[in-house]
Amino acid sequence: MKIRTSRLAIIPTQLKNWSPYLIAILIIFLMKLPTINNSIIFIDEPAYLAQARRLDSLEAFIYAFQYRTETKFQLGLIPYILAQVINQSYAILIMRLFGLIALVISACLIISLSKRLFKTVVPSFFCLILWSTYFYRGPGTAVPLMEYFQLPFLLLALWLFLHAIQNPFKLNSNLFWSGISLGLAALIKLATLSLVPVAVLALLLHLYWHNSRRWQILFKSKSVYLLCLGVIVPILLFVLPYFLKPETLPELRFNLFQVTVDYASYEKQSLLNHLLQLLSIFEFVDYIVILTAFSSFFISKFIIHRDKWQLVDTYQLFLVFIGSFIFIGYAAGQSKVHYLIPILPFLLLFAGYQFNIYWQKLKNRKNRKNRMVNIKVIYIIAFLLFIILFKLNNFILYYQLYTDNGKLYRDGMAGVDLELLVSYVKTNSKPQDYIWVYYNAPELYWLSDRKVATNEPTGTWLTDYYNETWFDRTYQQLEHDRPALIIGINKPHYPRSNVATLTELPKIKNLLKQNYNCDIISIKDIVLCKLY
Repeated sequence: MKIRTSRLAIIPTQLKNWSPYLIAILIIFLMKLPTINNSIIFIDEPAYLAQARRLDSLEAFIYAFQYRTETKFQLGLIPYILAQVINQSYAILIMRLFGLIALVISACLIISLSKRLFKTVVPSFFCLILWSTYFYRGPGTAVPLMEYFQLPFLLLALWLFLHAIQNPFKLNSNLFWSGISLGLAALIKLATLSLVPVAVLALLLHLYWHNSRRWQILFKSKSVYLLCLGVIVPILLFVLPYFLKPETLPELRFNLFQVTVDYASYEKQSLLNHLLQLLSIFEFVDYIVILTAFSSFFISKFIIHRDKWQLVDTYQLFLVFIGSFIFIGYAAGQSKVHYLIPILPFLLLFAGYQFNIYWQKLKNRKNRKNRMVNIKVIYIIAFLLFIILFKLNNFILYYQLYTDNGKLYRDGMAGVDLELLVSYVKTNSKPQDYIWVYYNAPELYWLSDRKVATNEPTGTWLTDYYNETWFDRTYQQLEHDRPALIIGINKPHYPRSNVATLTELPKIKNLLKQNYNCDIISIKDIVLCKLY
């Protein structure tokens, strides 16, 4: 009886300890509720599913750059592969559930980091509320793209790094695993590598201030080497097979260098202009919050109060540097709103701590003890109203996605009878056949349950870079795969200006004339080419 009573007695404590995590899970679930369906919302989802389907063997997965044209490794495609293995017909829904799990893990790590950094969960909830509104900054942030799966590894790397420096007896092992996590994040999005110098510098400074023979750490620090080794190991595991099979090396080089350069140069801007454009994808309210937080921190530490520097201040700066350097890493590419998904948690966690400072001052005002509960409620309501006011468009998109069941995406290809097109593909090809769609309609592969020909399912490398290299590659891959059907969409999603139609594409048009019978009448705004 005593044992049972004692167990019951600890339940309130356990609930108190776990309640922040349960609330965080609830926030994420409510914010992702409109996307828990099997309807396509954004073009990248079926495009990644089509890429993943090409990796249908162990060899294809290991040598993924032989089968897909990308700037990143295949690790991020594992959820897409699993979704199709579990159930091809419900792959979109399964992917959304994987994305939900990734966000829940990220939210729980944000709570844990807040406790470890600041001994309170208030900054984490400030962060989660603002960050979760970015899930509806646009359709591209609403769906589980690579950033959803990159973020848990980034947060875990930081958690392990902090655990290492706060527990000297486990310093080396935790730093190694922190490096492993950072390396895995880099395999999903190479922009993560911009954090390596931040981590190394932070570790060197930590060792410098905790070592009597300070400058010897540059030569004798096993910890720094283990951190870097951790980053290198997972990357090496994915790169090494190409060196063991030399004929695959050209594709590795092409994707990691040529494709990356082409992708980065698409907007044809100077680095400064590109940084400014990337800054423009932040919402105004986030500028207010982050700049106010940084101004408050800077003024209190360096200008007015000149407060004594504490460890928590170092942690705050560390978060700012992490968020800033991930941002710089993404600056080498294009300006996409979903890039902010892994950037904002670190900056908003910093801002949340500054928010917490004023929250604590409010709690400690002795002359308002009797009205404290009411003041706190007003404070929270004002904060939520502030978010709703400045992020109204996000909540409008939330409502649209909740009610339209994918119609918003389908309307992007207005005039195209997609059901008729899917029926045509199923009737005129076999399940094992390849098909190729030009351009920006990758959902056709998933809806018709057909495998994509060529390494690039959307066809946009042709339209965006319109040069001999891409025409040659596409022609050779079409010759190799010999798709049963080649389909041209004249009014696709996100149409490019001044691009050739399917039958006008250099080199591809010759392939069509020699091997395909093309029909431009049967379905409006569609070119249907069937293999002889």
